[in-house]
Amino acid sequence: MSIGERIKKVRKELNLTQQVFSNKISTTQNTIARYEAGTRTPPNSTLNLICRTFRVNEEWLRAGVGEMFLPQEDSNLLDDPSLDELDKEILRIYISLPKELRDSLKEITKRFAALYNEKNNPSPTVEGVTRDSITNEELELIRQSRIQKNINIDNNSGTINF
Repeated sequence: MSIGERIKKVRKELNLTQQVFSNKISTTQNTIARYEAGTRTPPNSTLNLICRTFRVNEEWLRAGVGEMFLPQEDSNLLDDPSLDELDKEILRIYISLPKELRDSLKEITKRFAALYNEKNNPSPTVEGVTRDSITNEELELIRQSRIQKNINIDNNSGTINF
């Protein structure tokens, strides 16, 4: 894969148009199109700017080695004193997952929250998610996620007790 193809892959992964991508690095859409097509080679200054702006791994951008993006730095969220080490590790792992897996986990989490709220709050805070919309696979994930809470699941009825 060429540098131009890797630039395009970064842009697509970030869900940006050539115009928006070019604006963020102070160049033109036409220039990005030429880089992506391989008709123009980006200067080192542009490659460095892409890496800084979008947290791209420079070695990956230049040579295709390693991961596309740099690992996320610990944010203020990870400094929250209410989080234990397992909470922080779960957040780090989540951040490092591909977008498709993060999207799947978000859906499962919304459904899990709806079940929790249904039990503890008469009006669930997650719209459109009911007990009947939870799949057997999601119930199994919930069963396996019993880390620090006492969560009981009746295998016959599928009832979840917190």
